[in-house]
Amino acid sequence: MELALEEAEMSPDAIDAVVAHATGTPKGDTAEIRALNNLFGGRGLPVTSLKGTIGHTGASAGAMGLIAGITAMHEGKLAPTMGTTTPDPEIDFDVVLHEAADVDVHALQVNAFGFGGQDASLVVTKD
Repeated sequence: MELALEEAEMSPDAIDAVVAHATGTPKGDTAEIRALNNLFGGRGLPVTSLKGTIGHTGASAGAMGLIAGITAMHEGKLAPTMGTTTPDPEIDFDVVLHEAADVDVHALQVNAFGFGGQDASLVVTKD
């Protein structure tokens, strides 16, 4: 995530929303939560994941997250994280729950993590 921001020549404060990988596994989610907290914690950044709504789409999960993020940029609504009723108390950002959040997204970050460290994070802007 940090390398994606570096490559985009952006600071964490420039990101308006995140589409997290968030598979619902304790080990994976804890690592992603901590990384998100480290970069974005304490500023109320809206974060969502699609897996509670559509399940894990395997190799297309990152592309699905990108589509959700671009849709949020154009429609001003960030899809909710469905199926989550009690977010991890360690979370220091805003998980979008139950209904879409009104957002003004100029820049977003999308995470896609895989087995064996095959991980990707992408920063996308309207420019």
